[in-house]
Amino acid sequence: MEYIAPLVLSVSLGGAAQAQQAPIPTVSELPAVHARDAEAPAREQQEPTEPPVDATETSAGSWLDRPVRNWNRPGAALPKPTKGEYEPTIDEQCKDSLRKGDGPEDTQVTQAGWSLFGSRQTYNDVTLVSGMSGADGMCRPFGYQVFIFVGGQFAGTIAPEPMASRMDGDAGPVSLFSDETLSVEFSRYKDTDPLCCPSGRTSVSYRIDREGAHPVLAPEEITPVSQP
Repeated sequence: MEYIAPLVLSVSLGGAAQAQQAPIPTVSELPAVHARDAEAPAREQQEPTEPPVDATETSAGSWLDRPVRNWNRPGAALPKPTKGEYEPTIDEQCKDSLRKGDGPEDTQVTQAGWSLFGSRQTYNDVTLVSGMSGADGMCRPFGYQVFIFVGGQFAGTIAPEPMASRMDGDAGPVSLFSDETLSVEFSRYKDTDPLCCPSGRTSVSYRIDREGAHPVLAPEEITPVSQP
């Protein structure tokens, strides 16, 4: 650090002020400056800050806003339900609305820990089974999935994470067009939407890939039907 010597005014006998430069002190006479004190401002500027939380990333429907990718894998095991801290359980009054299993695909879903609901759909060797892990006060499914089977083999789910009724990413009826193609419309909610009325929907089309040893469900196209 450069030292600037102060100017000292002296008065001569004749009364005229003269400027004299004070002698430059030696290094030993300069005030000590600790390296950590000099680096403090720079260190404070470099402190990392937490990025803001994007609410859309925490939504169960946030995958509908991203490019298409397949979360299903050939030969993967059927996923088990993972109950969240605030997920409602299935009350006794809701158990009458559950479906009793009557097929091998139903058995696979219940053995994984899911409760069956809704109707089972079939098209040739393709079967759709819906399972939930909880229900709200009106017995609407909470923490649910739709499982696709081909020839009795699990081929995948229609969404990467479990869904919930009247929340962003809630699935509508599955349209099974053939033994290779299907589509689903998902509800899209804004923060200001009432639970009854999502302001948008997004359609997802799927195909069933049968080329390998294990069939797998693959999303092909994500299309906003109406923007939320």
